[in-house]
Amino acid sequence: MENVLGDLTSVPSFPDTDMTRYLWGFAGGKGVDPAMRKAAEREIGGLGKAVRATALVELARPVAEPELVKEMKPYGFGPQDMDKYFFMSPLIPTMAKPVFWSALGGCAERGLDDCDESSATKQFQQWVGSLADDDLHNLRRLGLDLKVLRDAAADGHVYGFVVNWMTGEDLLSLLRKPDVRNVYIVEAVPDPDRVPH
Repeated sequence: MENVLGDLTSVPSFPDTDMTRYLWGFAGGKGVDPAMRKAAEREIGGLGKAVRATALVELARPVAEPELVKEMKPYGFGPQDMDKYFFMSPLIPTMAKPVFWSALGGCAERGLDDCDESSATKQFQQWVGSLADDDLHNLRRLGLDLKVLRDAAADGHVYGFVVNWMTGEDLLSLLRKPDVRNVYIVEAVPDPDRVPH
């Protein structure tokens, strides 16, 4: 919440999640590491057919959203899909994580007028463009750095993303793409449609 001067009166708490440890070591944009890919292949191979997973995908190089959407369409990234969860920067040491943005919820939920509903990158750039130097203090209280956000918006590339409800077969297919550095299984749950009753 903000007071009449625009200062935060309370700062929300963001507890660690299953994803946190992967964010601390995020290496999107740092090329391919064959040993890591082999380890990921073994882990994914052990998932079993009746399991669906949430995974963090690191890209080997920064990729523009239109190129990424085209390449990843088989994995649920069609141009109009809103559930894009993108990392808009490499790991930022001062924040101990990369910059993250989701298109889910759309423009209205974020108070963005006339923004591109289907582009997570353009939504992020518009949101960062709406920030002023006066927001610096409040952003710092939330663990964000205005310069880092502006740099990421100016870069306009995706360094990684999160996928949900993927089969092991889907994840292995993703891992084998040349632009993918690594795939980390964050959570795996039984698929009720595939578990024998």
